[in-house]
Amino acid sequence: MSEIVGKSVLHRGENVKYGLLPASGEAFSADSFPLLAEEFPSLHLPVGDEHEYIVSGINKIATQRDVVISEPNKAEIWRPLIQGLNSGAPLSGGTSYIVSVCGDGHGVFVVLFGGGEAARSDDAGVTWTALPQYLNCDASAGRPYSIQTDGNGVWVAGFSNGYASRSDDNGISWTQISPVYLNSGGTNHIYAMGTDGQGNWVAGFHSGHAARSADNGITWSALPQNIGTGTTHSIKIINCAVGSPTGVFIACSQRGWASRSTDSGATWSALPQALNNGTANDDIVASHRGLATDGKGVWVAQADDGYVSRSEDDGLTWTPLPRHLNSGSSGAQAEGVETDGKGVWVATWYDGTAARSVDNGITWSALPQYLNSGGSGSAYAAAPSGDVWVAGFYETYAAIASGEISTTIREWFIE
Repeated sequence: MSEIVGKSVLHRGENVKYGLLPASGEAFSADSFPLLAEEFPSLHLPVGDEHEYIVSGINKIATQRDVVISEPNKAEIWRPLIQGLNSGAPLSGGTSYIVSVCGDGHGVFVVLFGGGEAARSDDAGVTWTALPQYLNCDASAGRPYSIQTDGNGVWVAGFSNGYASRSDDNGISWTQISPVYLNSGGTNHIYAMGTDGQGNWVAGFHSGHAARSADNGITWSALPQNIGTGTTHSIKIINCAVGSPTGVFIACSQRGWASRSTDSGATWSALPQALNNGTANDDIVASHRGLATDGKGVWVAQADDGYVSRSEDDGLTWTPLPRHLNSGSSGAQAEGVETDGKGVWVATWYDGTAARSVDNGITWSALPQYLNSGGSGSAYAAAPSGDVWVAGFYETYAAIASGEISTTIREWFIE
């Protein structure tokens, strides 16, 4: 092996750079890099003359070493969590399934179960403790449907009989919100809860009623029924990303109707029916969390029968994505879609299938069915908190994607 004059230091970042100096103290020209690459074909020298000068006057031999590169587990590798997450929920039968999963972006998760049970983790899903059933709402609250947090300690959850509960200590303690139905005029399920992270919240009811809070979920007032969608069908879900700096909310209705607000839910205007996803009249989103945004302009909406669409201009225009997002699902209704706001998205279906995108929802690939949870039923919800993801299934199975993924490569060093 030939000698290379100078010293090279490997710098990892967005680019891989080597610093080189000849014994004469003069920098190699860009023209010399191809010659070095021919001599050492595995030595990844930069193109052009962008490099860092380190030490002169030292002759060394290039040597090869193993280099371990680690990066966060981007929802790729999943492992099971304890069934029921210590919530007290039954492990099979009846209402034993995970309805909603929500994370605050800083390692706190709250999970809601079909029987009104709930569990919380404050160590990124490692350990879990039970929360009060129905989150201290009246026992007639019914089944939980929706939960959201502003990422700064305030959480609001909605139930099937119009009850809602609020926490202002990051999900530790909860208080029922009065009155029932949040002054909306509605009389049934609170299907969705959304916030812009700036103190504005919108709650959507199955009846098409909706309510808005401008004081971080303490008091609520009615919004117009069906809030500008142009339909007489009921609003099925409303959703907004935590911390969205734009204040955009989107309401999705049955039969493909939708509406958009650009002033944190105060006023609304209609969007294209079915959001251009290829179906004429399917419900745009499922009854859990089939609409999400990264808070930076990208949205993804799921419809029943596997239709999906995406927007990259904060929900103004939409284009279709592959049906079922290459998940392997065939005909199952959509259950949820979420993003960590850093380019990773996960979508789930009723048949336990799931799909993942790591390029902000542009392309998608299948994840293992049931996400290695041990379950064999519906995948109802998945949500991130920082770099950790938690997913919930039928019969209270749960799975987590956390930790780091390491890759070993061989690199040339000159020392």
